[in-house]
Amino acid sequence: MTVVFLDTNIALYTLSGDVAKAEAVEILLSRRPYISAQVVNEFINVGRGKMGFSRDEIYALAGDLMRACQVRPLTEAAVFTAMRIARRYQFSHWDSLIIAVALQDGCEILYSEDLQHSQVIRHYQKLKQY
Repeated sequence: MTVVFLDTNIALYTLSGDVAKAEAVEILLSRRPYISAQVVNEFINVGRGKMGFSRDEIYALAGDLMRACQVRPLTEAAVFTAMRIARRYQFSHWDSLIIAVALQDGCEILYSEDLQHSQVIRHYQKLKQY
């Protein structure tokens, strides 16, 4: 089975009024995709702020998200990898951190609105750390 990773914007579709997108994400969630701690925190932040959920509501929804996914930690290695990705591809640091965790966990597909469709990110462990 292909290992997939969900970016925050995809996870947030579960809270949107777009039924088709929410249903598509539910199918992805049934496969226990990977997400990072960053995704969970961004999910809470956007849900509380832009989407207006109460603290208790968004915490409950974040709990549901974490139970549906495999939550991966942010590590020092991921931060160094994100720095290399950001420099090489000119992505934001935050997008690069999502990519770094997905790569480190062997994910083959990253679902995101922030990257180009079918874009391939090359990752080289031997690059020096900054």
